[in-house]
Amino acid sequence: MTCDLSEIVHSANFEALLASMEDSIHYHETPPDLATVLCIYRAASCLEFASYQAFAVSALNNFYPDTALNIPKFNAKAPVYSHAIDVMRLGRENISQLAGVLKRTFYELARAPGDLLRFCGQGTTAASFNDICRLGTVKQHLAYAWLTLATTAHWKATNCSGGDSCRINKFQSHLRKNYVLQCGNDPLYGIEKLLSEADSLEACAECLAAWRASLEDRRNGIWEDLADWIDMPETDTESESESSSPAARPNSP
Repeated sequence: MTCDLSEIVHSANFEALLASMEDSIHYHETPPDLATVLCIYRAASCLEFASYQAFAVSALNNFYPDTALNIPKFNAKAPVYSHAIDVMRLGRENISQLAGVLKRTFYELARAPGDLLRFCGQGTTAASFNDICRLGTVKQHLAYAWLTLATTAHWKATNCSGGDSCRINKFQSHLRKNYVLQCGNDPLYGIEKLLSEADSLEACAECLAAWRASLEDRRNGIWEDLADWIDMPETDTESESESSSPAARPNSP
């Protein structure tokens, strides 16, 4: 009895898997793009090729690292945004392997400008109803976190040694003028930008240290809270299968 592979794994996914086998050394040194990694993951999962599946999992975690550090400026044309829903769905369905990608995929989607209706619909470009609701929650929390930081934070240290020459609080007006609207739903990028301006602050060492510590604490707190905002499952038994669409399964193109 012959087996038609096209009934098991999509041709594009299978072709990507075959290419990875032929170019495994090259891929080890120069990982493929995100779209190719997704194809490899789907095909390797369907065919139970554990080593190639592990390679794809590692690559996906590199594209969507579980860290709040070094968040770049949002780019609607970046693959990490355009494929975020697809990766988020895979993360939900394969939580034991891909739990690490969920926070970053949610963050990429929630910080994007515009409403969430564009994520409705069918296919790999659509999120589940529950995750769309979660995205709304995350978007609200991110906006509140940034607005709170921008309007209420004070970094004057109790042991300030600069006196009147220490202008740390003057930076608050600079923040409000230049970053409040620009980083409205993107506090992690906003914090990254603020930390990059440390050398330009006319502040004493004590206030500068307090300023850094305050921003880093807020950044870490936002990243930790994301787990609650997105209802991060703790085990694979809690993984969701919220969409019955074939496009949501690993064999999808």
